[in-house]
Amino acid sequence: MFSRCWSCEARVELRLVNQACAADTFCRKVYHIFCQEQSDWGFSTFIRWCDIMDPMNGFYKDGCIVLEVNVMTTGCITQTK
Repeated sequence: MFSRCWSCEARVELRLVNQACAADTFCRKVYHIFCQEQSDWGFSTFIRWCDIMDPMNGFYKDGCIVLEVNVMTTGCITQTK
């Protein structure tokens, strides 16, 4: 049964791997309650595009970037009407 009333608690870790030096990998962590009424993902920006593309920062190599995402849900609620 489809429901428009739901929420899901999650802990999320987004990592932009530094391909030159793993110790300099850029990481953002967030705890957020996702729901039908909101379309955000916990923060408004991750990293500036110019910082990703700057060869001195080590994120962009051979035409590629490496992203790692870890999502752990801590609880989901669905209410049917």
